[in-house]
Amino acid sequence: MDLVRIPNVRAISDGLALICELLDKRRIGVPRLAIDLSSDVQHPGDVGTLVIPKALAHDLGLAGDASTTTTPKR
Repeated sequence: MDLVRIPNVRAISDGLALICELLDKRRIGVPRLAIDLSSDVQHPGDVGTLVIPKALAHDLGLAGDASTTTTPKR
């Protein structure tokens, strides 16, 4: 499974999904179980790189962003 690394993300709140604010101020809801364990962003208040599956990034409209990088999961 390929992973996408999205830099400069701030987690705002959680519930069924972790609400994250991107650098361009867009907010996205990320299912908690979809967040990779290597992600800096896992809980409200976290700031850093969000690591999620490429398919989810595509569904959220993030797969083509210039700031994202794809990493194969080992």
